[in-house]
Amino acid sequence: MRAPAALFGTLAVPAIWVLARRAFGPRAALLAGLLAAVSPYLVYFSKEARGYSLLILLTVLALGLGREAVRQGRTGARIGWAIVAVLGLHTHYFFAFVPLAQAAALPLGPEAGRRLRRMLVPAFAVAVACVPWAAYAAANLLEQDRSYVGSPFGNIATTLLRFATGYSLSVLDSRSMTAPLADRIRETLPAALATLLVFAPLLVLGVRRAWRSPEDGRPLVALLALPPAILVALAPVIPLLHDRYLAFAAPAFVILVALGAASLRPGLGTIAMILVVAVSLAGNARELLGDRCRKEDWRAAARLVEERERPGDELVVHLDHMHWAFRHYYRGASRLVAEEEREPGRSVWLVESH
Repeated sequence: MRAPAALFGTLAVPAIWVLARRAFGPRAALLAGLLAAVSPYLVYFSKEARGYSLLILLTVLALGLGREAVRQGRTGARIGWAIVAVLGLHTHYFFAFVPLAQAAALPLGPEAGRRLRRMLVPAFAVAVACVPWAAYAAANLLEQDRSYVGSPFGNIATTLLRFATGYSLSVLDSRSMTAPLADRIRETLPAALATLLVFAPLLVLGVRRAWRSPEDGRPLVALLALPPAILVALAPVIPLLHDRYLAFAAPAFVILVALGAASLRPGLGTIAMILVVAVSLAGNARELLGDRCRKEDWRAAARLVEERERPGDELVVHLDHMHWAFRHYYRGASRLVAEEEREPGRSVWLVESH
């Protein structure tokens, strides 16, 4: 079941390398590909049976094809960008921020009008193809339970830590709030500070260098900065800023950190990347060895119910949208129902998922 996510996550690594090479040269590309390959955040979603690794891959493809379409006006690149944009929007609502960031980063000047006109037809085609999606997204976003979304500013800090270390640091994770705060801080704060000291300077250097390259770098900066700014502004009305939803910005983070390391002198840049890779590998090891980052074992859950169920039993899967994962493995006779559809007096199996 997780094979597609693993495939998309694996393909994202060479896609990031190609994008970084065309935009910033071979050294930055090598560092970006290396960081993408060991990134705990990308590895985490490559093991999850959801669409986030596909979202990340489509984001990289959209950035690359958009770059070629704007710079050279190739028909194939424009058609490819439109196809990827439609797929991305049907993968996750927040992919809409990708073309928005690309549009916001279009360089001004004598060429601006011509470059904008190159993208009008592909953008119009994407808009027409996504009319049904837009209606569904508007209704669903307004009705969605957002009780799990915390402070927008706290979530920005959490997201940057996630991009660097994945889900191995739990000090800001609401699911670990049952542990005493002092214990969580004592356990994870040193690693969080070390991560900030390693990643933050490189990210700042990468942003500075990228900003000096309007066509190649500014779309990455816009992708990393613009969506959180918009979501913070919308937070009082619709709180939607969550680290998972910003997964599309992870490739920009990876490339900008690699670009920061590449802008240093060779010896210093090598040391910086060794530290970055060490922190990333430590995050992967923590996730691999820890209990809190293990994935749901749907196969074992289905087997347990099949072995112990009785005639007339019912099944409730929490969360509701994860029932398809359980159905993939379950071959028993119990009826799968929504929580509000349970019949009184029947035994109920509750299958929980985070």
